[in-house]
Amino acid sequence: MEEGPELLVQLNELGLQYINRKPISLSLHRGEKIALVGSNGTGKSLLLKTIINPKMAKSRELIVTPSLKYIDQYFSFLDKNLSAYENFVRLVPGLQED
Repeated sequence: MEEGPELLVQLNELGLQYINRKPISLSLHRGEKIALVGSNGTGKSLLLKTIINPKMAKSRELIVTPSLKYIDQYFSFLDKNLSAYENFVRLVPGLQED
């Protein structure tokens, strides 16, 4: 039996905190792309944060591949006191220089 691309995210009737909207259901597999489009305050960033931190969900089921990472619009994972190279070395442990 042939398997398809790796499942990255599975949402079944996901409810978002602070947002009173219909629950969201979707599957996202490796290689697929989606666009989140909406006005300010409609929950786009909240949806992404909820996928990364399932404790925020008001959901029946939320499955997320552990390797999935979220890069926010402010790049808050970067240390502003370090150079780009120093941040890269910090974020990629075991990197070997050639």
